[in-house]
Amino acid sequence: MSTVYIVGAGASAAANAPLISDFKSRAELLTRRADVRWRNDTKQRFRETYDYWDKHFAKVNVEEFYMLADVMSRLQVANQLENLHDHDLTHNVQYLIAKTLEVSLRKSKIDLHESFVKAIWYHAGSDGRKLAVITLNWDILIDQAADVVFGSRRLNIGLDRVFDRHFTQVPRNEDGFPLFKMHGSLNWWFCTACQGLRYKSDEKDVLDYWEGIAPECAASDCKSPGSKLVPIMIPPTNQKLENSPSSYITQRVWLEARKRLRDCQSLVLIGYSFPPTDVQFKMFLLEALSENPPLTITVLSNRKVGSERQRFEDNYWAVFGNLPDRVQLSFRYEGFERWVADGCGGR
Repeated sequence: MSTVYIVGAGASAAANAPLISDFKSRAELLTRRADVRWRNDTKQRFRETYDYWDKHFAKVNVEEFYMLADVMSRLQVANQLENLHDHDLTHNVQYLIAKTLEVSLRKSKIDLHESFVKAIWYHAGSDGRKLAVITLNWDILIDQAADVVFGSRRLNIGLDRVFDRHFTQVPRNEDGFPLFKMHGSLNWWFCTACQGLRYKSDEKDVLDYWEGIAPECAASDCKSPGSKLVPIMIPPTNQKLENSPSSYITQRVWLEARKRLRDCQSLVLIGYSFPPTDVQFKMFLLEALSENPPLTITVLSNRKVGSERQRFEDNYWAVFGNLPDRVQLSFRYEGFERWVADGCGGR
């Protein structure tokens, strides 16, 4: 049986990653911490971006703020914003997100995610064609865990032209552990000249882009050697797959994820609750699952009671109720940590 695991921010919270609901408070804390290292003028950029968020849009969450920045950049009105010395608001918000995640996860243990990777690999019979992990997160907890368990060359991130830190091309391993990152990652560097992806599974290093020390492409067959690499952190808007330099990467990852979803018999959603900002992924998921054989869907969440639990379940029924009656939907309220300790549903 083929199983797909969709992983949201709730699965990273156990390692101290911020949730959507507390991302703003985590960002504000960074402006007051004395142990945070800043390069060049990045602290000022971070502070100005946070202050703009807090002054004008204090009630919106980080995904909504990122969406706003994307819209403002497209309308080319960012230069009308006050108190922002760098008017590329999208880049400023990307930096705020990346820095908050990097600092929050700096000393995090990945034991829990290692156990998760081992357990689901065992359930799949050590066959990478019988499972897939689709993550909406930018963090690299699962990347690091899989790297420890298998080594980076056992990963399959859905792409053919992938380079390691030394720009040695890594052959695609169809039987490897499949990890598809739909929104990009804190360790994805892209060359617009040769469309190669530099991927270091153990480092959250894209901060270097905003801190002025971005690496250069050193692929032997690059058409423009020495080109500056750019990070791929996709905003939670409906323009994820539009034509852009990095859409080559995005489209292939989404196509691989779609293929795995269309073939699966079991779907497990972990710490993901279909935020209103991400209509595109919801519709993508429904289309991919529309022709599946009998399908079991399990939703894993922390404990909920009363009206909160009812609203939570109603939200899922509103989504998956659009699928045929052969779908079985169930809920488990034990949390990610307990679920992993119990063998990820395998005991």
